[in-house]
Amino acid sequence: MRPWMVVVVVVAFCGVGGWLAFRDPLTPEQVVYRYFEALADRDADEARSYLVRHPDEDVETVLLDDDTVEHEDYTPPDHLEIEELVPGESGLVATMQVTYRVAGATYNREFRFTRDYPQQSWRIYRGWFSLPANTRTAYPLMIAGTLVPKSDFGQVVAFPGAYVVRVARNPIVEASPVTVVAGTGEAPALQLRLRGDRQPELERQVRAHLDGCAARPDPEPIGCPFDRLPDVDYPPTVQRRIVTYPSVELLLDDGDMLVVSGSPGRAEVRDPAAGKSSPPIAEEQFAVIGSLRVDGERFTYVPE
Repeated sequence: MRPWMVVVVVVAFCGVGGWLAFRDPLTPEQVVYRYFEALADRDADEARSYLVRHPDEDVETVLLDDDTVEHEDYTPPDHLEIEELVPGESGLVATMQVTYRVAGATYNREFRFTRDYPQQSWRIYRGWFSLPANTRTAYPLMIAGTLVPKSDFGQVVAFPGAYVVRVARNPIVEASPVTVVAGTGEAPALQLRLRGDRQPELERQVRAHLDGCAARPDPEPIGCPFDRLPDVDYPPTVQRRIVTYPSVELLLDDGDMLVVSGSPGRAEVRDPAAGKSSPPIAEEQFAVIGSLRVDGERFTYVPE
């Protein structure tokens, strides 16, 4: 905390209506500078004391706390400059255009200020921004070290600055982290993938399913990826041997875990009545498609 910032007489949280600060009257310029100084000091309590919100507004404040702004995955804004201050006719509202930098990039934003009577300090109305987090609709996230639960909303409110977004610990999937700046309309989504240590288990289950299919004598076994070739006369029963297994990949679609082939497999088909030394009557290419059913830390491959 910088010494010149210790000007607060009383700071109180006012229920669901927001944060109320009782202090010597402050101008909009003083408020915005102190707000950004508080973020630079990673003092969320001080930063919140300069904000106000509508009494009936229900704000998700999970990121508006000290644990988040003190985390190494949060980068506060710097190089604040006031571009223009436009007072309202009533003297109780004002707007301000500012620029600031986050991690070297410059952003232009508008802040709105309000007060209830002329002798009151100005406060920034809301003062936070939406942080895009599209992957949140399917998976809980860790944003600057704070757990942000899964939600139908693909964003969460946050102080100005940059945040490292990670997928929360998950026994099935993982992703490389991305950095998101609050107030940007779009952000890179986490590229989720199967955890590296779980890929062998997925391949084992898929191969076990394919081996079971290949062992069946039906020319076109139900629930299996083998399709008879239209120009080949298949006997009533066949012998299949998988020559090449398909590679398998996990695709994640808003929480659904789909299993698909990266490259096709290949199987040889023989007529058992012709003897083991007879040439194949067909060579089939096939692909797998299915999904994963997850139960805790276990998953089961379910063929389509």
